[in-house]
Amino acid sequence: MVLAQLDIIGARFLKEKYGATTIFINAPSLDSLRERIRVSGRNMSEEELERRIEIARREISEYCAGI
Repeated sequence: MVLAQLDIIGARFLKEKYGATTIFINAPSLDSLRERIRVSGRNMSEEELERRIEIARREISEYCAGI
């Protein structure tokens, strides 16, 4: 068994190439995610924070479309 923390692209690759089982762990809300990112990246600009939230929105949307 191998465990890896991947983004959507990496998970999709492993699933297609090796038939891997993937698990998507999502924050309870985007506000909660925003706060988690803010705490972990204390020197992050608002623009960078919003960029990361937009990436998360896309990844959540892509994952939910693949169910």
